[in-house]
Amino acid sequence: MTPGRNHIIVLFTALSAGIGLLFLSFWPTGLDHYYVPLFFEPFTDVLRLVFGRLPVSVGDVLIYLLVALLLYRFGRWVFSFFNNHQTKVQTKSGLHRFIVTINWLLIIAVVFYLSWGLNYFRSDVKQELLLNQVRPSNERLIALNIRLRDSVNSLIHETQSSRTAPFEHDSLFALVTSCFDTEVTRFERWTLANKSLKYSMWSWLGDLTGVAGYYNPFTAEAQLNRNLPVFLKPFVACHELAHQLGYANESEANFVGYLTCRQSPHPLFRYAAHLEMLMLTNRQLRLTDTAAAASILRQCHAGVQKDLQTWRAYQDKQSRILGTVFAHVFDVFLKSNRQQAGIRSYDAAVMLLLAYEEQYGL
Repeated sequence: MTPGRNHIIVLFTALSAGIGLLFLSFWPTGLDHYYVPLFFEPFTDVLRLVFGRLPVSVGDVLIYLLVALLLYRFGRWVFSFFNNHQTKVQTKSGLHRFIVTINWLLIIAVVFYLSWGLNYFRSDVKQELLLNQVRPSNERLIALNIRLRDSVNSLIHETQSSRTAPFEHDSLFALVTSCFDTEVTRFERWTLANKSLKYSMWSWLGDLTGVAGYYNPFTAEAQLNRNLPVFLKPFVACHELAHQLGYANESEANFVGYLTCRQSPHPLFRYAAHLEMLMLTNRQLRLTDTAAAASILRQCHAGVQKDLQTWRAYQDKQSRILGTVFAHVFDVFLKSNRQQAGIRSYDAAVMLLLAYEEQYGL
């Protein structure tokens, strides 16, 4: 069998698998009952068990290797082009190179959706928790803003001592995992046998693009930006662990992250949860009542105001070009995976919280 035929067989196999996954994405009940318990949960559990114990981020290492490979191939092409060397790469037909490229792209896409991406098409958390989500009134948004403002104002005093104490990755990650262990008593679905949370080796790039953390679907590792202000780390870490549970939708990961983070006995965790939700809620209120939103933030404690300034100063360090490009790419990615609000999907956690409190109380 010739290499050309091999590539064509791989191409049709990958296309068939892709079409199968496409049809499966229109069957959320099947994803809930079969894909999640029979494949996603045991598969990612093994990945976390294997990679989670390693001190380095395997996912980040793979990305570095991929970048190095692409640079090497590009360098070879440039060298051959200017030196007019007739290498094997040059003698390959254009069709052959095209098929090889398509094969790799299809394989990566199939692996991505099989190991993670199908979670975008599952039944959402509203159905799981039987939430009746409706557009809240302006009064309810104001009331939630005030309650969250009062929470951060009362918690800011308790966080001062914990900020000066060492808050390195071992203690931080242990506290994050305990948040989810606490929530299991109320939501059995949030059980995570092997948790894998690490600082990203790409934190420098996260600073430039505005990425606070990310979930690597190929290794099931949750990545946290090491350089985040300390009062942001607890919530971001809980958000990324929510992705490990299979909550692909960003608003749902924010919602689950908030509910878990606010249950922590550590004051900085509770503060981080309420501060993040205050920012999301205040942004929602600003769309309908700018004056009320601004007034509520002005009434925050001086320590909270200082944290908000630190947050904005950290955001100002981002590269405008890289940040804009990444935001646009991520916005397109989210919209292509049934998150119509795109990058603003994070804000929808406010609606989920209001529906949850109406159903279950505070």
